[in-house]
Amino acid sequence: MKRRQFLSLVSIILILTLISCEKTLTSTPTIVTGRVIDENNTPVEGVEFRFSGYDQKNAFSHSETFYLTALTDKDGIYYLSQVIPNGTDNANILPLETSKFRFGMDYNIFLYKDAVATTLVGRPIEIQSKNYGKTNTFNFQIRKK
Repeated sequence: MKRRQFLSLVSIILILTLISCEKTLTSTPTIVTGRVIDENNTPVEGVEFRFSGYDQKNAFSHSETFYLTALTDKDGIYYLSQVIPNGTDNANILPLETSKFRFGMDYNIFLYKDAVATTLVGRPIEIQSKNYGKTNTFNFQIRKK
């Protein structure tokens, strides 16, 4: 009887310990970088990107854990670096609409892979947790409508 009580107590302690453990992420920065070109393969300067993370509370609620922005330079290159904070359930990158680049209105922006514009971007692109602490490269192509 005492053995059964002891095993039950140990099981409860283990379960509570696992529940209380906060997800520990890498202390190495996650780098998000890439290049933006136009339909003529010319670099595009001044495209803004947002790199952000969220703590997903439930299906309807989340809180932001970090938020960075960067513009492409004269060579069309952007670079963002962030140590993903503990508690971050979702990190993503998104090209932002600006007065210079109104996506959906004057321009479309595509994810560019293997020299082909593959996917029209309209939502954030998720960075999988297995890629936290690594360099993630996302290239894009902008096309006038």
